[in-house]
Amino acid sequence: MHEVNAPGEAVEERILAAAEGLFSRRGFRATGLRQVAAAAGVAVGTVYTRFPHKQALLAVLLSRAARRLRRGLAWVWLTPGLPAAERWSRFRRALLDVLPWLACEEEARREQRAEAGAAGGPQAGEGETPGVVAREALARLLEEASRRGEIRLPLPDPGATADALLAAATGMWRAGYPEALDVLWWGLRGAEATNGTPPARGDVAATPQVSRSMPESTWCRTQ
Repeated sequence: MHEVNAPGEAVEERILAAAEGLFSRRGFRATGLRQVAAAAGVAVGTVYTRFPHKQALLAVLLSRAARRLRRGLAWVWLTPGLPAAERWSRFRRALLDVLPWLACEEEARREQRAEAGAAGGPQAGEGETPGVVAREALARLLEEASRRGEIRLPLPDPGATADALLAAATGMWRAGYPEALDVLWWGLRGAEATNGTPPARGDVAATPQVSRSMPESTWCRTQ
């Protein structure tokens, strides 16, 4: 392969940009470093020099996605006393942007557990990832909403409920139905919140409208 000469930092960013596109479209498991090299227009050895394995490459991208998510979630907490339904709407919009990375993170963790189990060795720490940030923010939202009586938690621990909701959200994204995220919120609010009837289509406070700008998740359906 003819490799275009470029400063080291520019080459690394080109590799990361190529990996970001492939991981978000195809997923972690279905993407190899040879594919990343081809998409970046560099030799495979160049990729391995900077990122010795896929996990190292994904770790950088997950860290960046986590920072984007933190910035996106900051405005969820800017208005004290904001109703939980509106906070959920804001949280959901930020979450939709990183659902592909939650799916990649989950795949990488499963692969890491399998490799660690086979080798009998310890697993690496997770660090700052979109999953960690999303769990922390959602648990906080759930705890505050439960304290105000705006929702009913199916589990006594907000963190455990957040884990269950994020797993369900990732599954919905994989199936190609990110709009179904609001079903989760409706379940938490309970029938009492709207006198036992589903919220009307125009009831934004009860069921925030879902953006349909989410990228097509065809890679997930084949995993």
